[in-house]
Amino acid sequence: MLPSSPVLPTTPLVPESLGMSSPFRDWLTKLVKSGRDTGKELERVLGSVIGYTNSLDTVGATLASAATVTISARIHPVTGAVAITRISASPDFSGAVTLVALGAWTLAVGGNIAKAAAPAIGQIVILVYNPATQTWYPSI
Repeated sequence: MLPSSPVLPTTPLVPESLGMSSPFRDWLTKLVKSGRDTGKELERVLGSVIGYTNSLDTVGATLASAATVTISARIHPVTGAVAITRISASPDFSGAVTLVALGAWTLAVGGNIAKAAAPAIGQIVILVYNPATQTWYPSI
């Protein structure tokens, strides 16, 4: 059962175009608006549903947007309004990372990001890393 929250948004923060089920989208919207520790709550819910055990496959700390952000997990909430131009990860990292927009940050080219993007607050951005080109490719 999804956690309940007394805060009901008038418009969803998580767009229907992401293809999420309505109950999950509604719950994520309420979570973002609630002010609770989004990273810990996502880890609790998603980790138990998916059964993650690898530390890289958990929800990491909330990151403040900056020109360079360093990821340590597969999912990170991101705050702030600074353009991210570079994502740093461990040398053995491959695959995707999911960033949850908790602020008005953007993705910008000029570092190792292939395409500029401006996620809405509450939107999830999946970025896939290609080690051959050392580039991140955003889903939006």
